[in-house]
Amino acid sequence: MEMQATHVLENEHHLIQQVVGAMAALADRVSEGQPAEKELLVNLDEFMRRRSWAVR
Repeated sequence: MEMQATHVLENEHHLIQQVVGAMAALADRVSEGQPAEKELLVNLDEFMRRRSWAVR
């Protein structure tokens, strides 16, 4: 059975919420002086850029 468009959007929204939460935790660790892995930052950037079309 196909997912309704609203369910797809809701799932996408929850995924973005989780990523933003992880970004906040990462920001806290970096502000405490811990390093961030370059690959992780690149992946986060790519994730958010691919989903930014909706806010333009």
